[in-house]
Amino acid sequence: MATILAWNYSQPDYLEITHPIDVKCDEETVEIIAEKLKNALEQEKDYPYVTANQVGYDKQMYALRVGDDIEVWANPLMARENEDMILVADKEYGLENPYYVPRYPKLNVVAYSVDKKLVCTREYENEAAVVLQHVMNNLNGLSLRDFGLEVTDEFRSAPKEEQDEVVKYYIEQLEAMYNRLEEDIAGDSELSKQYEAFKFVKARAAGKIESERPVKQNRKMRRWLNKLFKRKK
Repeated sequence: MATILAWNYSQPDYLEITHPIDVKCDEETVEIIAEKLKNALEQEKDYPYVTANQVGYDKQMYALRVGDDIEVWANPLMARENEDMILVADKEYGLENPYYVPRYPKLNVVAYSVDKKLVCTREYENEAAVVLQHVMNNLNGLSLRDFGLEVTDEFRSAPKEEQDEVVKYYIEQLEAMYNRLEEDIAGDSELSKQYEAFKFVKARAAGKIESERPVKQNRKMRRWLNKLFKRKK
């Protein structure tokens, strides 16, 4: 059975799906959201993060508590490391039972730093990596019950062999869901372009691509990256 890591967090009953924000052309909105995110974390001292859709905005922005500081980020992309996922025992506000959800214990995130006003890559491990995956779920409007395995009293009281079988079946269903999503992307030319740009950014973040040459050779991909991060040519 996969490794289990206990983790607690809460969120509202419903979260809107967020969208990228134009950090260059919409600087005023970026600053307004950043201020609200920082204020929210200052008021909720125990919360490690807050996302824009938790404070009323459908934009891909979030704030992280890093020691005594609060960092604000926008338009994140997650690039995982080559490590096995673990099952995290997770809880969510409004849901009676915890849920098992798969998480990467180590990952890189490419995002626009609102404070530094540039695109950065950050590496996160263990609980910090779990938090960042919570952030990504929130920004995508996902609840634990959308993709998690509910840990009911019946599940807890079942023999370990039965629990392992349930977890195995759950993981198989997740893999099937992922394969269906890839098929949907392959059948949509617009999504395919975005996905290719996303895979390139993930590879860069993971250190698999060291040269800028692939971007120069592929103008179409570069345009998608520029659009994604709203960089001026």
